[in-house]
Amino acid sequence: MEIGQLQMTLEAVFGGDVSVEVLFDGTPAEMPGVVLPGERAIEAWTRLRRVVEVIGAWPIVLGPRSAVERHAEALTHRRRSVAEVLAAAADVDPDPRAWFADIVAAERTWHVNNGYSADDAQGFPEVGPWPEEPDENDGFSIPFDIVSMDPHREVVIALVPTEVPWTVPVHLGMGGWNACPEAAKHCALWKRWNEEYGAEPVGVSGDVVEFLVERPPTTRDAALELAWQQHGYCQDIVDQGTQTIAGLAGALLEGRVWFFWWD
Repeated sequence: MEIGQLQMTLEAVFGGDVSVEVLFDGTPAEMPGVVLPGERAIEAWTRLRRVVEVIGAWPIVLGPRSAVERHAEALTHRRRSVAEVLAAAADVDPDPRAWFADIVAAERTWHVNNGYSADDAQGFPEVGPWPEEPDENDGFSIPFDIVSMDPHREVVIALVPTEVPWTVPVHLGMGGWNACPEAAKHCALWKRWNEEYGAEPVGVSGDVVEFLVERPPTTRDAALELAWQQHGYCQDIVDQGTQTIAGLAGALLEGRVWFFWWD
């Protein structure tokens, strides 16, 4: 949709003036975005989600300007086309426990080859006891300052050129750094979670991803199964967060907001 037409459409959506601008200018992935106060970001996302088929774009809360700059930098280094990454995603094992098993095996091999014990390498985390008071994650963090927890003065919502939520990572050039999976793996797993749980991406900052979940797990067994998947995808939410798989599962049981963070 042309910017002028999009501007008029969004003015109708928001019932008044709205600031629309072009994001990632000069990269292979220019796209429109909406700028508004952080305190309005999630409500705005909800409105935009309702008109995805009208505007032909999926809304993603990027965070403040600094997060937009990080995405722009990543996009300048994108080497494969959207079609190439999506084709690769079709061949990815959709169970991220297999991804983590490969990481463990590689680390153990490195330890042995360098004169260390394989037992010193990382392994799968403990399941642990079911938490007496599971964490409740019912809010989104990206629109807020991580230290003060005040809403950012400005937050940018990208209008990603796709109506298919699980393809968002390739359009944003996500991943492929440190322990953050490459874009094809993000796409493959997001597709699985979208089909099984109705999980839809709401925010993607430089190192955080947040989902709204329509059909979260409703039993402990289902929550534990999902917790193992999420650990394979993002180890930091356990290793630097809940510490155990059961701790994560407790937060996932009936939980409608999912949070991922890569160090």
